[in-house]
Amino acid sequence: MKAFLNKHYHWLFLIVVSISFILSLVNFDPSTKGIVAIIFGGIGFLGVVYLVVRIEVQNRKNG
Repeated sequence: MKAFLNKHYHWLFLIVVSISFILSLVNFDPSTKGIVAIIFGGIGFLGVVYLVVRIEVQNRKNG
């Protein structure tokens, strides 16, 4: 189990962040604070996606 987590921790983190972002979309409040929260949440989600892709590319290069 520990070897699995060490190899795929970035994908698990992306799943947790994705679920959190989707739940924030479900509870969306169309006020100014809600729109700002969705924008910053989207930026954070895209940042995590970028990091996961970079980690995966680096892992595949190193073998």
